[in-house]
Amino acid sequence: MSAPAGRALVIGGSLAGLFAGLLLRRQFAVDIYERADAELAGRGAGIVTHELLGEALDAAGIAWRAGLGIEVQTRRFFDRDGQLKLEYPYRQTLTAWDRLYDMLRRAFPAAHYHGGKELVAVEERSGGVAARFIIARARELGACLQSHHATAAERANAARFRTPQATLQETATLEFLAQ
Repeated sequence: MSAPAGRALVIGGSLAGLFAGLLLRRQFAVDIYERADAELAGRGAGIVTHELLGEALDAAGIAWRAGLGIEVQTRRFFDRDGQLKLEYPYRQTLTAWDRLYDMLRRAFPAAHYHGGKELVAVEERSGGVAARFIIARARELGACLQSHHATAAERANAARFRTPQATLQETATLEFLAQ
């Protein structure tokens, strides 16, 4: 692989974000930022694949032909009484969201996939953009709100809010400038 043409930032680490990240890696240094701080396993349902999915997996460099799912050769339609009314050849692979996510996630370098990062703003800067993320959420303990990252003045200000909805957040700014 030749030197990257620049850096790319992908917001969202689910299926679309992983596909985008993997495809962009052909030319760019890529980091993916996902709001969820845990793996996204168990979030989807069954998927009936189409030929374009195979093409996208090939383009992303994913070895998918063995293990994507269950291949079916025909489609069958039954009436309300359970009688077969129509059958025709239609080859497809049935898979699960988890299986597809796992294939993509394993292919993307762990060091460049950042969970627990909620995007709050993107600002255009000279030569690039700056993305701002929430990096820590306050913990509410009874009526007392505390954060290990907050200053004493911020904690005192937050203590005025005695509702469960009150939160104190710390943000970080990451700058991605053209090179």
